[in-house]
Amino acid sequence: DHNNLSVMLLMLERYAEAEAAGRRALALLRSNPEAPRARQAWVLNSIGAAQWGAGAYAAALATLAESAAIAEETLGANVDPHAIARNLSAQALLGLGRKAEAEVLWRELLASEVRDSTGVLGQAGYNLGKLLALEGRPTEALPITQQAIDLLRRFRAESDPMLLRTRALLAWLSVQTGDVAAGDAAMATVLQAVRESTLKLDDWGDVY
Repeated sequence: DHNNLSVMLLMLERYAEAEAAGRRALALLRSNPEAPRARQAWVLNSIGAAQWGAGAYAAALATLAESAAIAEETLGANVDPHAIARNLSAQALLGLGRKAEAEVLWRELLASEVRDSTGVLGQAGYNLGKLLALEGRPTEALPITQQAIDLLRRFRAESDPMLLRTRALLAWLSVQTGDVAAGDAAMATVLQAVRESTLKLDDWGDVY
C-alpha cells in the first residue's frame, strides 16, 4: 500500500512525499524476513523515480543500481523491474549531462530480450528518439521512434499521453527528414486528439 501511494504521488509530481512513502514500503519489506526480496526492486524503482523527479540524479543512480542488482539476482536480467531501473538510470544520466552513457544504456535496453509487460521498452524508445532528435540526428531517431509507437500500442490506448507524445515526436522527425507533408498531417491528427482529450496533464506541453 505504501508503494502504491508512492506511485500515485509520483503521478502528482509530489516527489518528496513519494520518496518518503517508498522508503516506508522498503522498511516494511526489509523488516519481514518472509517478504520476497524481489519486491524491493519495484519499491527501489519508485524511490529512484522520485529522486529523479526531484532532480537528485546522482542519488537516483545509486538507488536504481541497487534495484537492478536485486532484480537480476532474484528474477533475472530480462524482467520488468530490471528494465525499468535501466530506463530510469539512463534518464538520470541524461540529467547529469552524461548523454553518451544514456544513449548506450537505452540502446542496450532496446536490444535486450526483456519480457516487457509494462511498456517500458516503448518509453525507452521514446526517450532515445527524443535524445537523438535534440542532438540533430533525426535519421537515426526516426525508426527508433516508430518502434516505440509500435511497442506502446501494445499497452496503451490511442489517447494515452505517452503515445501521443511519441506520435508528435515522429511527426516532427518526419519534417526534419524532409517529409514535410506527412509530418504536418500526422501532427494535425495528434493535436486534434489532444484537443478532444479530457485529461489535464503537463504531457501536452511536449506535444505542442
